Amino acid sequence: MELKKIPSKYPLISSQKQIDDAIKIARKKLNDNLSNDEIKKLNQIQRDFQSGKDTVHKYSKKGERGQLIAQRLTFHNKILNNQFKDKSTIDTRDPDLYILGGVPGSGKTEVLGKKINEKTVMIDNDNYKLLLAKKDKSPIAKYVLAHAALLHEEASILFDKAKKRALNEKRDVTLDMTFASFDKGKDIISKFKKAGYDVHLLGTQKFVHQTIPNTVSRFLKKGRYVPPSVPAKKGNQINRNVLAARKLTNTHLIIDTSIKGKPHLVSSTKGLIKKPITVKAHKRKNLVNKLQVRRHGRRKRRFSVKFNR
Repeated sequence: MELKKIPSKYPLISSQKQIDDAIKIARKKLNDNLSNDEIKKLNQIQRDFQSGKDTVHKYSKKGERGQLIAQRLTFHNKILNNQFKDKSTIDTRDPDLYILGGVPGSGKTEVLGKKINEKTVMIDNDNYKLLLAKKDKSPIAKYVLAHAALLHEEASILFDKAKKRALNEKRDVTLDMTFASFDKGKDIISKFKKAGYDVHLLGTQKFVHQTIPNTVSRFLKKGRYVPPSVPAKKGNQINRNVLAARKLTNTHLIIDTSIKGKPHLVSSTKGLIKKPITVKAHKRKNLVNKLQVRRHGRRKRRFSVKFNR
């Protein structure tokens, strides 16, 4: 697929000074909103994570990290069986894979995730962390996923199991992933394409120094903690990877969410809209119209994106 050139300002790259300043703002926001005891617990969670004391360690057979005990595997099976019980997502003729890619806190799920106009199996690490947290509760009761780091590897195991099952059962699928690793994303796309899937990329561009304070605000509101160091370390590369991934998919839609209330199209399979499309914040939902599911001969669906100018 031949791609049109995009403006030279993309991918959006933050300077190290901008990132360092954003981390300071994020840390101050944490200190201003958390008690000393909560700060201590949050720091202890990160120390436990760095030393490998996560749920994979907790539920692995002795001396065999990653080989989970039978009781935990039963819990995994229960989660997945419940997720896959809706048979309406099975599509043996023309299955679709939708990939949500972008920096944490860039609005990919909020702005783009709701625009997928068909029922899919949603495979998302954060959802698995919430389910795992019902068994392994947060040390900070007010914030249900303050210990998200300790659940991360186990949630990734569930993510991979669900991905494999969805592929085997020919499910329509949405994968919510940052695209931090281009090679991993490329491998996923390749496997689904070989299985006969149409692959659609829905991605964002947002400056990393903007997303770092956003992740703290989201933690205080929704309870899931992402250390500021995570987007700081990987964010610029994620923005590069999302744009590069356009070449791998059947269709794509990438929007810039760096201007509050004024997101605009960066690139799509329809080509580049050169002038930014500005809308009022309360009309944000009209910026990206719903993906239109259409029939074209034997091919089940395509999506087209219409913009209000």
